[in-house]
Amino acid sequence: MEKRYKTSEWDRLRKKWQQEHIDQYLRRVIDMPSTGYFYGGTPHYFTVFPHRDLFVLQIENLLEIDFSELDGDISLGSRMAGFHGLVNLAIEYKPEWGIQMEEARFRLWDLPFLDIFVKAAYDGCGLGKIWFIDHNLKRREDAPPYKEKSGSNEQNAFYASDRKLLEVGCDSMATALKNWRYLDEVGGAQDTDRSESSICFVDELQSWIEDQYDPDDTEAEQAKCQFGLLGWDDL
Repeated sequence: MEKRYKTSEWDRLRKKWQQEHIDQYLRRVIDMPSTGYFYGGTPHYFTVFPHRDLFVLQIENLLEIDFSELDGDISLGSRMAGFHGLVNLAIEYKPEWGIQMEEARFRLWDLPFLDIFVKAAYDGCGLGKIWFIDHNLKRREDAPPYKEKSGSNEQNAFYASDRKLLEVGCDSMATALKNWRYLDEVGGAQDTDRSESSICFVDELQSWIEDQYDPDDTEAEQAKCQFGLLGWDDL
């Protein structure tokens, strides 16, 4: 049968064509715009790119945010309109998160905000990455030129009106501080052994999220959303 129908060859070609179709679609959809307006008074219309713009949430109470419902709550980038959701979402980093995480190192499950982030990682609809913006973390003047990447899944640079926000590697505190510096010390953040800093916080958070996945559970799913850190630099 294999000799006659060559099923293995067709399977290989079909997978190749499917991937080419997906790649072509993703390259085009990243530039698809979405237009909306604010309620109240005269409508103020604005247009955004849901797959490559950075959307910063001004959160009053983190515990009231349900990241699994964002696709329905925010129509911009909604999958119902043919988008893949808001790929890059950001919230401002709060130093107390890092301090609380350090103090509760052996009972992290007691931290409500941490539970919210874990749920966002596993249940966030359409979210590619949630960024923490640390306005206290600035790129050093003598740092080498930053290599910007484009593409919804690997974008590492975003532009605001007065500054650019750049991804900070969180694998190593010492390595990160070669090119970045904290303007004001936060919880001993200048000490590379301290965990209260935003760099260590994001690294610890990502590790905690990965620990929640049970590879022996056949029905378990890996995290859909990743977390990252954004420092800033002058335009």
